[in-house]
Amino acid sequence: KKGGSGTLRNAPDGSEYSLKEYIDLMMQISDNTASYYLVKLVGRESIYRDVISPLHLNKTRIDLAGEGLLSRYYANPNGYYTDPKSGKTVGNYRNSPYYTCEAEQNSVSTPCDMLELMKALYQGRVVDPESDREILEEMALCQTNSRIPARLPQGTRVAHKTGTLDHLACDVGIVYTAAGSYILSLFYNGNLA
Repeated sequence: KKGGSGTLRNAPDGSEYSLKEYIDLMMQISDNTASYYLVKLVGRESIYRDVISPLHLNKTRIDLAGEGLLSRYYANPNGYYTDPKSGKTVGNYRNSPYYTCEAEQNSVSTPCDMLELMKALYQGRVVDPESDREILEEMALCQTNSRIPARLPQGTRVAHKTGTLDHLACDVGIVYTAAGSYILSLFYNGNLA
């Protein structure tokens, strides 16, 4: 069980879930335990080899699972962080190398990398056309609709995935309209919602 968002962290010990349930929880409500489990199941090396490298997502890294990132990012409830090399508690976590994306290991991406990933999904080039279509169908079930879908006309189909860490937030997705589809990749700091 991992900290952060989701419901699996509160599930009774010994609970069993199907692979589809893990996928649903990760994609629909950003469950950190489900995400950690799926990355562990697939393997980071496979994700780098089969997705990140072939799509040239050169600014994307998935070195830390949800809790590993959270523990390094927050490290101290009073807003300070512990430097992993020295073990000393130092300035505000917003100056930490994890927050500023300067750490040797981190989990980060960029708006441009996510645009490329969404374009590849839309074109059926990530896994295969059928699997990519299923991924987009799953993304259309995302329950955090206060970002990309918020200002769109009611009923507009959006396949998207959100992410939040303190005041950092993102939403990446495809908006489907009668006039055509378009991809949005929004990353922002200062998030309050």
